[in-house]
Amino acid sequence: MRTLALFAATAFSSLAWAQTPCVNGFAGPYPCSNIDLMAHVDLAQLGAGTSVADVWGWTDPLTNAEIAIVGGRTGAIFVDVTNPSAPVVLGILPAHNGVQSLWRDVDTHGNWCFIGSEASGHGLQVFDLTRLRNVTSPPQTFTADARYAGFGNSHTIFADKTEPYVYAVGTSIASGGLVVVNVSNPLVPTLAGTFPFEGYIHENTVFQYNGPDTEHVGKRISFNFHINANDRVTIVDVTDKTDIQLISTTPPYTSPSLCHQGWLTEDHRYLLMNDEGDESAFNYNTRTHIYNVQDLDAPVYIGYFSGPNASIDHNLYVHRGLVWEANYTSGIQVLDAANVGNGTLSLAAWFDTYTANNGKTYNGAWGNYPYFASGNVLVSSYGEGLFVLKPRLSLRLKAMLEGPYDVNTGLMHDSLRVKGLLPLTEPYTTMGYAHIGGGNESTTAATLSVTGECHCRLGGG
Repeated sequence: MRTLALFAATAFSSLAWAQTPCVNGFAGPYPCSNIDLMAHVDLAQLGAGTSVADVWGWTDPLTNAEIAIVGGRTGAIFVDVTNPSAPVVLGILPAHNGVQSLWRDVDTHGNWCFIGSEASGHGLQVFDLTRLRNVTSPPQTFTADARYAGFGNSHTIFADKTEPYVYAVGTSIASGGLVVVNVSNPLVPTLAGTFPFEGYIHENTVFQYNGPDTEHVGKRISFNFHINANDRVTIVDVTDKTDIQLISTTPPYTSPSLCHQGWLTEDHRYLLMNDEGDESAFNYNTRTHIYNVQDLDAPVYIGYFSGPNASIDHNLYVHRGLVWEANYTSGIQVLDAANVGNGTLSLAAWFDTYTANNGKTYNGAWGNYPYFASGNVLVSSYGEGLFVLKPRLSLRLKAMLEGPYDVNTGLMHDSLRVKGLLPLTEPYTTMGYAHIGGGNESTTAATLSVTGECHCRLGGG
């Protein structure tokens, strides 16, 4: 059915901008570096009203179709970006009761999409994403499959990707703190628990912790970002939704103004945070704040990265060692986190979706989604719509050291094995090194005696 849908929508999708490479610092009218423009779908084409807010993505596990989900002023819009240079707007799920709102947050768990809004009485809309497989005449107007009405407005939502729970914050209940909704049956969402004790939370993000703090490995940890003259991050154990426990609070950081949102590095050692108000309040360039959270009970502030522009930073995510950060008037900025432990980030690429200036205003890139297997990246730009981008960044390869080539055997010579220098048991644990997810592995002499060609498939990571 999807082939038919894409064919039927060809005339519509051709309205979007076609692929434009980044050449000499520009992709068409857009300033850029190391990122090509695949397509641009403007507000009118989206049917989003006068602005868009957040964006997220979903990959259909059956068809591998890549779908952009855009939070528009009038509702949630679904765009097929499988062909990134010819996106197809499949349709819109209108806001509950048709109430428009500047803020509309979208997220996914499995094949289900969840939508929250600042609009009074909106609640949490639930939409079955597999319905998008059967769209034959796009764009369509959809109806919600279910709705949770236990709260009305919410500022943001976070859907856990491996546990069936949605976290809503900034609601009118629980003092604006965590409200956890059980979506194990998405058609009948139920309240799982609340955490009102630290007051209003602006955004949160939840990880199954797998970092160096062994006390908390395997637990579900929520990082909560607080504002309203109490700018800080609270680190909370949400493993038991009926008994959520505070672990710690981050120490003060330089020039707090609006502790907005953040994300962990992939090794769960560092937390990156964007303060949405400090650029304007203190008149300096974009700052990305860095915490060492290797001890969750005692986080340490280690500094910040100062960007090249005056723009306000917004939503950021970490993927494959890179920080993907929406910077409003400066578009998406991609930062290399290789030296984050030293309090250092470096600018690797960017694409500016707002060409008027790089000032301290709430124009331009609101959110982004960097997790598609294709490598294509989504950016939602407040007054400009949806951008589909293709980064051109160096591959981060892992190299295995091998011995010299032996012309007599046609194989690589493995001197360590031949000379009996490879231990049968992993030696580093006894030396005091901590292994996350391993340690004390062993092999046998018989295994090490096997020689010959290796017919193996290399995997990426």
